[in-house]
Amino acid sequence: MGADEMNEVDAVRYDIRPDTGEDQTRKFQAMFSGHPTDTRFILRPGRYDFYAANGIEREYWLSNSDPINPKRVAILMEKMSRVVLEGCGAELVFHGQVLPVAVDGCRQVRLENFSIDWDIPLSAEGAVRSAGDGFMDVEIDPARFPHRVD
Repeated sequence: MGADEMNEVDAVRYDIRPDTGEDQTRKFQAMFSGHPTDTRFILRPGRYDFYAANGIEREYWLSNSDPINPKRVAILMEKMSRVVLEGCGAELVFHGQVLPVAVDGCRQVRLENFSIDWDIPLSAEGAVRSAGDGFMDVEIDPARFPHRVD
C-alpha cells in the first residue's frame, strides 16, 4: 500500500472539522462510502466528537459475556481495501455506550496517529474509605465521574 498509489482525501471536504463539538459519525460514513479503496483519509489535528445516539447499528459479538446487540458504532469501516485513516495527532472523543471503531470485511486498513478517549468514562473509579462486615464506604469524584447511586 504505497502512498504514491493512493488518493488523498482531506476530511474537511466532508465538513469533518475538529473542535466543533458536533457529532462526526455520519460525516465519516459519507466520506468512507465515497472512497472505499486506495485512499488515505487525512484529519486535521484537534478534537472530534462522536455520540452513541447517532452510531451505526451492527450486531457484533465481542465476547461470550457480551449479550447486548445491536451495538452502536461511531466509525464503521466496512468492505474497504487499501485505505489509511491518518489522524495527524487528532483526539477522537466518544460519548456514551459506543464502539469507537469497527473494521469489518476489510483488507489492508491502517489507522494511524490519533487517540481514543471518552468524554465521561463508562466506568467510575473510586477510593475505598472504609469497609467492614456488610458495608463498604466508597468515595467517587463527581466532577470526574458523574454518577448516581440507586
